[in-house]
Amino acid sequence: MTANGVALCLALTLSWGCGVAGAPMPPGPLPPASPDVRIINTPDGLELYSASPPRDIDGKRIDEPVELRLFPGTGPVTGPPVARATAQPIRLGRRPSVSTGRLVAYRGRRASRPSSPIRLRWKAPPPAPTPIGFVDAGGQARLMWPPLPAEVTEVVVLRDSDPVRTLSADVSTFTERPTRPRHRYQIIIRGETFRSGPSEAVTVTSHPVP
Repeated sequence: MTANGVALCLALTLSWGCGVAGAPMPPGPLPPASPDVRIINTPDGLELYSASPPRDIDGKRIDEPVELRLFPGTGPVTGPPVARATAQPIRLGRRPSVSTGRLVAYRGRRASRPSSPIRLRWKAPPPAPTPIGFVDAGGQARLMWPPLPAEVTEVVVLRDSDPVRTLSADVSTFTERPTRPRHRYQIIIRGETFRSGPSEAVTVTSHPVP
């Protein structure tokens, strides 16, 4: 192997023997497997996740935090990453600085193989509908919303800005016993590739039941 090849292997910190047949793995934790990338479009931009829990190259789950780094382009991974995150998604704006990239997972100084190239193009998510809210005859707060598009998979109900329930997309109502005389409710819709922002809020005011 040439001096340039050795330098490249060290720069990428890929503890895979650098492509040399039969090269032994140094002692210590195994490197992560190549990340399976999931991209979510939000109102603020893109979020990049590893779609499944991190595992090492032997398939064993990794319990400690794994850092994701985004490198530009579709070719060999070189130079500094354009973004990185640990225990959370990589967040990019509506107009990312690069149009394509590859993710690499790091376990300390040991790195995975790069992911397949990913296209980084933001698409506005569909807005969440505003629910109708009222108190039913039994004194419970009830929300209703219209049927949702087929691409929606989940509905998240927010009470006073905090998530309280996640429902499947075929559910169009939510009921609970109010804990205070007045609550503000919103919903968020989610799909495989998007997450909306909170809907317009509806205020539900309850009254004592005789």
